[in-house]
Amino acid sequence: MKTQIILGITKNNTIVIANVKNDNYFSISFDEVEPFIITDDIIDERIDEFVEEYASYENININKARKIINNEYDNYGIEGLFDISLYSESFLVDDDEMYFLSVGCGQLDCRNDIIKHEHKELTEKIFQLWDKYHLQKVDNMEITDLFYEIEKENDRKDFDDSVESLGREILNIKKG
Repeated sequence: MKTQIILGITKNNTIVIANVKNDNYFSISFDEVEPFIITDDIIDERIDEFVEEYASYENININKARKIINNEYDNYGIEGLFDISLYSESFLVDDDEMYFLSVGCGQLDCRNDIIKHEHKELTEKIFQLWDKYHLQKVDNMEITDLFYEIEKENDRKDFDDSVESLGREILNIKKG
């Protein structure tokens, strides 16, 4: 069994997603993503940063580095410039695209960083079971109930819609 659920927004204006798995052992890991708007200016700035870094690292001239980096962008798009691997969906905000920068993943104990919970009681249960059973072989009703509760919440609220909504909320917080 494997599922994921959005836990909420952190004090650092990121979104935390829990990845819950129980195959050969029980495991929970956490992804942290930060919404950002892509504009042509941001893309140009990022390409310029990469060009300078690449030229210096490879000890090549700027024009050759620019050609290589532009080729990477042409081939891979936004993913060639920004790490959006933890959540690669994008959403239209006004006339620009909102993406989610991968901030961190793994065994992030972010329970004290979450300031807006999507599912407070379920989040507490996730951390309780993480503390109790992480990386153990477990087959009991506590774990079965957890998967049931997560799926019930995910059926009630569309995952991508929730990420989009939280992303918009964070962007509004950043605007002031």
